Amino acid sequence: MSKKALFPIFLLFIFVIGCARNVYDVRADRSIFLRTPRGATVYVDIRNTGLAQEFPLEPKVISILQGKGYKITTDAKEAEIVFRSNIRYSGLAKDANTGTGAVGGVAVGGLAGIGATQGIGSSNYMAGAAAGMVVGALIGYGIEEAIAKSTFISIVDILIEEKGNPFPHTASYLATLREHGLSMQEAVGKMVDQIAIQIANIF
Repeated sequence: MSKKALFPIFLLFIFVIGCARNVYDVRADRSIFLRTPRGATVYVDIRNTGLAQEFPLEPKVISILQGKGYKITTDAKEAEIVFRSNIRYSGLAKDANTGTGAVGGVAVGGLAGIGATQGIGSSNYMAGAAAGMVVGALIGYGIEEAIAKSTFISIVDILIEEKGNPFPHTASYLATLREHGLSMQEAVGKMVDQIAIQIANIF
């Protein structure tokens, strides 16, 4: 295999080294736009069916909403907005693995290898594609698993009902934190503030 064909492997190796750094992110699967104006009365009910015993998301969300001028009520019937949420999962990514990552890794790696052959020449096309498939398999089976063992994730489902709107809003949030040497509660402590901010930004 030529040096040019090995170049995509070198690039992916650099990418993997970069993945060893601490990574933190919170993402939603969709956007929500509320019709109710700011300052409305809100009922907040957040449950926790995840593995972490303490996940203080509710008081943090309430605090942010109050800071934005919303009124909090303990009676859902009085509320103009009813916000319900469940912390569905909190723990290591490896324990929530669906087993599809390896297939995705091979596919992505193959595409990366083929794309990297552009400008190299047709004689090295198959060599570049093969290199991509090999690296993709490593990402799918080995590197991905190593990363998953040090990656904490939290999955939070939300449901928002607005008074006068027959269609509730739903979304799911995925928070990820990759940092070695943390207990689950330490990971939760690092994630909960940003999760609360992201959710409260809907209002």
